[in-house]
Amino acid sequence: MEAHARIIDFEFADLLKLSGLTFKQLASILREKGINVSPAMLCMIKNGQKNSHPLKEQIKEILKEYIEQSKEEKEKEAIKFLTEAQRRMLSVLEATYEDREFALIVGPSGIGKTYIVEKFAEEHEGVVIYKVAKAMSLGDLLRELCKVLKLPEWGTNYQKFSRIKENLKGKKMLIVDEADLLADESPNKFLRKIEIFRELANVCAVVLVGLPELDEAIYANVKSYIYSRMGYYAYLKEPEPQELIKYCELKGIKNIRQVAGASIGRGYFRYIDKVAKRAKKIGEELALSIMYAGKR
Repeated sequence: MEAHARIIDFEFADLLKLSGLTFKQLASILREKGINVSPAMLCMIKNGQKNSHPLKEQIKEILKEYIEQSKEEKEKEAIKFLTEAQRRMLSVLEATYEDREFALIVGPSGIGKTYIVEKFAEEHEGVVIYKVAKAMSLGDLLRELCKVLKLPEWGTNYQKFSRIKENLKGKKMLIVDEADLLADESPNKFLRKIEIFRELANVCAVVLVGLPELDEAIYANVKSYIYSRMGYYAYLKEPEPQELIKYCELKGIKNIRQVAGASIGRGYFRYIDKVAKRAKKIGEELALSIMYAGKR
């Protein structure tokens, strides 16, 4: 009897691996689509023993559809996924929005503060996001805020401030992101910048969002003056290990514990997002190898 050479269909093997399905699970999915193929037969197809099976190409197409649907479902889950810190932040934003208060939210870099700010703005009308830049003078700050609100940028600081204040009467909330960059070597200059937003809180809700350094600067320089006006406050903690692991799972990371562990202190969710993005183009192993790991 003549022996037949096995020619392994690597595409089929790769698709099966990507799907994460067992032969039994795949057979069950195929049955739902009216295709009766046993787990044993699927194993033989994978191993190259049934290369001429008439349904092989159709099964491969079903696997591709399953993988694509799984990716979409994971992306939806990732969007819905919120850590305890992010839920706390949303609660403060919601309360500040409803009560038109002045609030402060601080937390480490990479835990999703900007993501939550943008998500909140998308879901609520009348929310303006203003991102602070480093080393801004009071004049720079007012001019950039005029630009964000599409207002004329000419005139004195008082004239610019008056236009901003009048415009914000028609808004619900101003969120100042990366507000830790307002900190200044001169306590008086820092106080004047903070006073701007404290005053604007008389016409709409205002939230300062930034790193913990912002809270420290306020406490050290203007604590009684600002805290007496503060309606809501949140100091957000670092993500828990299980939250990082869950996020890695949702982003399709394979080396979950390695990536989750490496993300600690290196940007947390931002780090995981970068690995997931690069992995799609160059593979996870190479993506991990090019991530900055600190001083050697």
